[in-house]
Amino acid sequence: MDFFTLTVGRPLTRVDGMKAHFRSLRSTTTRDRQKALAFIEQVWELANALERRVRLPDLALPPDLDTTSPAAAAQDLRARWGLGVKPIKHLVAQLETRGLIVSILSLASADVARVGAFSTSHLPRPVVVITPERAMSVYVHRFTVAHELGHLILHRDAAPGDPQQEREADQFAAELLTPRAQIINMLPRTVNLPKLAALSQHWGVSVDSLLIRMKETGTVSEVSVRRGYQRLNQLRAAGGDPAEPVSNFPGEMPSMLRQAATLADATGYSIAHLARELRWKPARVREVLGVVDERPQLRILPPA
Repeated sequence: MDFFTLTVGRPLTRVDGMKAHFRSLRSTTTRDRQKALAFIEQVWELANALERRVRLPDLALPPDLDTTSPAAAAQDLRARWGLGVKPIKHLVAQLETRGLIVSILSLASADVARVGAFSTSHLPRPVVVITPERAMSVYVHRFTVAHELGHLILHRDAAPGDPQQEREADQFAAELLTPRAQIINMLPRTVNLPKLAALSQHWGVSVDSLLIRMKETGTVSEVSVRRGYQRLNQLRAAGGDPAEPVSNFPGEMPSMLRQAATLADATGYSIAHLARELRWKPARVREVLGVVDERPQLRILPPA
């Protein structure tokens, strides 16, 4: 909590629908997207109110990253953030310590969950929101956060639903979480699900993501990858490969705003004060702040 100190905040900002990225644009209605934007605005209003009393981490999203390709941008970001070439153990914590706002949409807003995930860089602090469905699997959650980070870096001029931008954000996420130069020598030369499961835990990505990586790197044929998916789906249908919810991994749960609220409360500015200033009910303040269970950290295992 050493990066929080008392300070003065900034004025509110509103988000235009064409300046946000939506993970599942085609399967959502305009009404759902408007509700998603309203949630982003509420997250920002809460952050702004807290920042009037507490200094949040300085924003450290380099504006001059190498964006000649999604992979180059991911490699450059790893270098600028000092992440090296090893697995990123706590992705959400990495974003928050560099001043980005990450939030998990509350279950009470389930009608917006169809959006999947959404983000915008058109605020003084970029905001990334993940829905509960994607938070059911820590690996899907991490890839989604990395995908939205890719949008923030690569697509300042958002084109919601643009297939090319979606592909580029996926390419960024894959390179950020599993750098090609490292993963290509670790992937098995056949679709070996037990070995892929071990790599999944080591890198903090899904087996599905690794199968796509095998296809992208030419490690195995496309036919082999399709057969791998079939076996994986059969395994899951039989109850194998259960998803691990993100709530089990504190380093992947957003905590920056909650910690700021705790510090503000220690100075006499409580949730009740926040609620009065925002003209919200205290329950809504707690809902947007989120609640974290104290559970084990994400396991990063040595390669098999």
